[in-house]
Amino acid sequence: MKKIFIILLAVISCKCIQAQNVGIGTSTPDPSAQLDVTSINKGMLVPRMSSSQRVAIASPAPGLMVYETTSSSMWIYNGAWSQLGAGGASAWATAGNHIYNSNSGNVGFGLNTNINEKITVKGNMLVTFVNNNDLTNGGNMARLRIMGGSTGSGRIDFLEPDSSLGGSIIYAPILNQFSLNNGTNSNQLSLHVNGGIAIGTSTPNADAALDIRSTTKGLMIPRMTTTQRVAIGIPTAGLLVYDTDKDEFYHSDGTTWRSMLNSRYWGRGITTRSRIGNSTDSVGIGTFSPTERLQVTGNLRVTGTGLIEDEITTNEGLTVNNTAAIIQLQAAAVNKGFLQLSGDNVRMGTNSGNAAGSLIFRMNNTDRVAIDGSGNMGIGTVSPTSKLHVAGHTLMQGNGEILGIDGTNANIGFYYNGTYHSFIAQGPTELFMGVNGGNLHLDASQVAIGTVVAAASGYKLAVNGKIICEELKVKLSSAWPDYVFNKNYGLLPLDELEKFVAQNNHLPNIPAAAEIEKDGMEVGNMQKKMMEKIEEMTLYIIDLQKQVTNLKKEIHK
Repeated sequence: MKKIFIILLAVISCKCIQAQNVGIGTSTPDPSAQLDVTSINKGMLVPRMSSSQRVAIASPAPGLMVYETTSSSMWIYNGAWSQLGAGGASAWATAGNHIYNSNSGNVGFGLNTNINEKITVKGNMLVTFVNNNDLTNGGNMARLRIMGGSTGSGRIDFLEPDSSLGGSIIYAPILNQFSLNNGTNSNQLSLHVNGGIAIGTSTPNADAALDIRSTTKGLMIPRMTTTQRVAIGIPTAGLLVYDTDKDEFYHSDGTTWRSMLNSRYWGRGITTRSRIGNSTDSVGIGTFSPTERLQVTGNLRVTGTGLIEDEITTNEGLTVNNTAAIIQLQAAAVNKGFLQLSGDNVRMGTNSGNAAGSLIFRMNNTDRVAIDGSGNMGIGTVSPTSKLHVAGHTLMQGNGEILGIDGTNANIGFYYNGTYHSFIAQGPTELFMGVNGGNLHLDASQVAIGTVVAAASGYKLAVNGKIICEELKVKLSSAWPDYVFNKNYGLLPLDELEKFVAQNNHLPNIPAAAEIEKDGMEVGNMQKKMMEKIEEMTLYIIDLQKQVTNLKKEIHK
């Protein structure tokens, strides 16, 4: 009967336990606790077991708690067994509202091996903001603060799976820089207090916003197709991209995309000279559509040392090196003139379609020499009417022949105000000189025909040879010998004339033969003397006729 009462009492007690909270050591258990154990001199003893016994529990429920005698610590199951505290004492303590760990070892989250740092976390870690409305203190900003010593550095290391160093983020207050390192390579990326960013160096140039240094690598800017580049629209001035379709660098000036020199087409053929060259494309200056290797729209000035095709001029100038080098001059894209090398010859002139154009040489801002489309050359005029048209004085100097005129019936014509007047012409064997409807005047100290002898000096015309003509007129400035017929003329008696001739072998007042051979004979003066002798002879004949007439009279008496 007693046993039945005890069982009935236990059943009633279970019903009560199920119906309300259970308090041990208190009659008023906390309403939030299913079991409230209260004591000031005793604790609660949970099941105790060894490590092997704990692990052997089949399908433990989440929240199951045991005390492990092997490690002398509490263990709780939350999907996996986790140790609470160690060595029978908790490593965590409180200080006001804070909790801290005074353990001399390290703390691991999510792992119980390879805990090599003060805090080792296996898994993700979230740092979130404090108060979304606390803008003054940065409440909506998550912070992770790392503080080194007074001269030390703040550092975050990234480890490889084998625990080797993969990279680091370092703040060095002494260097006033923030650095990102890759493995054991230092100064991969640095941000200095002056705002400069350095890659590959810890000391960026003070004038550089970005200083990149390397002896093994270059800089790769954004690469895109032409379509992708154009799709950017009109980007800000200074934007730089690489066009993979054009194989060229492009930059924006804020309005238009501009291409830049590309080493695929531009290179340095000689490393010892500061120059670049393009062996493939055409280059336009002032135009986007060059049709030649180099097309310049606008003025071109060459100063200093000109350099083209491996040739250098020592003075100011431009050198074009090619077996058929040509400089073509155009107007409105139409060929007008050129300067061309043809073998060893240099050609300069107008193109075949420029029949009206002339090649003009200008000196001192005045057109001096011109060659027109017909090949007429003008000196002193730009409108030549002959193969050589000289307007002005002409001087030819030299030894021997300095001017030759060759041709069939070649002649030199002389014009007066555009009207033909006289000529000098060469026949097969003769030279002709004449006047068209006028007179021919020779204004000279002497005109010589043939080899001139010394005795002919002082004479206007000297002829060494025979002269033939239909008529010759000599007009003397002195008196003609009519003075012989004057009554007071002293006619030499015949006996005295006989004596003179016998002694001198020539008539009086007539040059001797030796004198004629030596000095020649003046035709005009000789004609005068001969006329004098003829008139004297006439007087002698008249006198003799008188004597004959008188003798006849005497005989007839």
